[in-house]
Parts: sequence; C-alpha cells; structure tokens
Amino acid sequence: MDKKLVEFFENKGFEVVEKKTTTQILIENLLAFSVREKKGGLFDISINIVKEDEEKEKLRKRINRKGSCENEGWNIDLDKAPILHNVTISQFESFCKQTKLIAQVKRLSEFREVQSDFTLATAEKDGKTLKWRSNLPTEKHIVDAVFKGSEYTHRSVGLGGLKLSNKDIVLDLGGNIGAFTCDAFDKVKKVIVFEPEAVNFEFLSTNIEDNGAKNVIAHNKAVVGNDDKVRDFYLGKAPYYYSFLVKHNRKRVPVECVNINEVMEKYKPTKMKVDIEGSEWEVLINCTDFGDVDQIIFEYNFDMNMDLKEDFKRFKALRKHLKKHGFDVSEMERDMKQNWNLVFLVNKK
Repeated sequence: MDKKLVEFFENKGFEVVEKKTTTQILIENLLAFSVREKKGGLFDISINIVKEDEEKEKLRKRINRKGSCENEGWNIDLDKAPILHNVTISQFESFCKQTKLIAQVKRLSEFREVQSDFTLATAEKDGKTLKWRSNLPTEKHIVDAVFKGSEYTHRSVGLGGLKLSNKDIVLDLGGNIGAFTCDAFDKVKKVIVFEPEAVNFEFLSTNIEDNGAKNVIAHNKAVVGNDDKVRDFYLGKAPYYYSFLVKHNRKRVPVECVNINEVMEKYKPTKMKVDIEGSEWEVLINCTDFGDVDQIIFEYNFDMNMDLKEDFKRFKALRKHLKKHGFDVSEMERDMKQNWNLVFLVNKK
C-alpha cells in the first residue's frame, strides 16, 4: 500500500487495516473508506457511512451543500457507498477538504455523556423486567437480542447456545445493564457478573434488585489477565462499546480490576459468557484452569486484537489454548477473514 496514503489517514486519526487487495480505513465505526491501489499512483476509493440514519443525513447534507462536490464532478450517494475512480492522493485530500467529510465525522464521533443523558424505559419478558435507555438505538438491540431474544442460549447459527440448568454457576463477563444476567438467573443455580463502568453497573444492580434475583453476585470491576488492580477504561459514544483497547475520541476513567484466575478459583463456574470489547483474548488466554466449565460463549473482536493486521496470530493462539484445555474448537475454524467480530461457542469434549 502506498505509504503516503496510509500516512494521510493515520495522521487524521484513522485506523488503517491492510488486506491483500484493499486497505480499509475506519473511524469509530462511523466512517469507512475502502481503498484499492491501481497503477500510476492512482486509487479507487469507496466511501461508506456506517451509522444511524440521523447522523448519516447530517453528513449527506454537508456533502451535498451547493458548491461542495458538484463542481469537481464527484458522484456522491451515501446510501450506495460511492466510489471515486482513478484519483491521486492530492485529489482525494482536496475532496476531503471541500466536503469537510473527515471533520464532520470526527465531530460526530466525539464522546457524549450518554451516562447522564438518557430516556428510561422498561422491557418485560416472562414476568421479568429490564430497565434500559430507550433513546439509544444500540441499547434497544441489546434488549431485543439478549434479554427478549435469549441470544446467548438460542443462537440460530453454529452449535447453538449455552445449555443452562439449575446446577450451573454462570460467569457473566461484561454484564452491561444486565440483559443476559436477567434472562438467565432463574434458570441456573447462581450468576456471577462483572461490569466495570459505574452507570452501567447501576442499571445492572437495579435490574437485579427489581427482579428479586437473590442468586446473583454482581461486581463493579473488570476481569483481566494479570494482577492489575486499577486500569484506565475508555468510554465511547455507545454504552456497550467501552474498552481498554480503543482510546481515541474517548473519555478515560479508572476502574478496579481482578485477575481471571482469582475469579475462577473463588466461584468455580460451569458456564461462561464473555463480551468485553476486545479483552476476551487477554482474559481467556491467561486463564490457567477452566475447572468445571463445560461451555464458553464469547464475542471475539478481530480488529481490536490486531488479528486483521497480523494474520490472526492471537486468535490462532487462543484456539490452541482452548483446545489444550479440552474444548471442541471446531466452530473457531470457520472463515473469519471478512468479519470484524464474531460470537463463538466452545464446548468441553
């Protein structure tokens, strides 16, 4: 890939992901450029706005403003991921300046205080309730998929979901507002849930209390793979997309931490659900003894764990680690090259 083009994007705060035939450039899951290098210093650059319609409309108005693009002959239609054909780096830079595209995207990707600005709603299912922030589209998805749809126990692809019984001790890493915990607690012996962010934890605690879930133990901590007691945690625009790994355009807060091996030894879980925005690799690879755990369902972030840049080095190491500890990793052997993240289920043989 042309170094000047890579530097152009990196200097503007974009994440550059190089593949065999294209280079993808991302910012905060809001804007993506896909770049194909051609001969003679020319490029084809497609543009994709990947965000809610309201924010996409703001960008569309900005780009279609009179005198911004028409005079240069740019064909812009944000719904169809437009392609700029045979452009040079200087031409593309001129395009970005005229449309103010990057500046607008960065403005939209700045951190908002979602913790203090929300509209409260309550979801119901089988006599249970879940309080959530109804003005956040991402949270509606969590409520519908995880709480109402029992996503972690009734998946439609792969090997199915967790098979819960009243003998199970479930470890929920990445509890968020409690969608999974509140769906599962009445089906199992005990749930141990960890959520490091303070406001999410407040929702989690309220939802546990409202449902009378006496068999749930909740911790306002992050689970990590080493002996750190406190780490900087980075809060993004969406209250499910908080991470140790993604730092730009985010608010930094310190959170308390606990080693995964301490947790395993103390609570002796039989099932694990792990959704911790990139830290799943660190936690699972550093777990030295899975004990009685017979199923683990986890979301794996290939981009955050650098696998898209390093030939899936960490993912392959995790697969080997889980196999060594007696898990069937056949579901982890499907094609991952076109995905930023996937949910995997591994069962003890």
